[in-house]
Amino acid sequence: MINTLKMKDGDDKLVSETRTNLLESGKSEGAISNVKIKVEDTGKHPAFMTQLNVKGGKRLFRVSYNFFWMEPREQKTISLEINWREMAPKKAFVTEGLWNSKTVKHKL
Repeated sequence: MINTLKMKDGDDKLVSETRTNLLESGKSEGAISNVKIKVEDTGKHPAFMTQLNVKGGKRLFRVSYNFFWMEPREQKTISLEINWREMAPKKAFVTEGLWNSKTVKHKL
């Protein structure tokens, strides 16, 4: 699934645009999920304070990058390891947000 996140200023001018693609989502060893997400700044301006989070259940998670800056046309592949405190929920998702922008959800 590919999601596009567009950030506009007060005059409705496009400030930043990112495209996010859930590359793989897999569960292994019971309550551990390993996920890879590709994030690309497809706009003409930097994307700043890009943040990933995991929602939908009690969990601990490690992420290879978080709260990062992206230059135009820059791409990052980000790995997440999610340790669910209970069995992995069926309605879990990863969110991506930029400063002053809406959040995009990726179902796991």
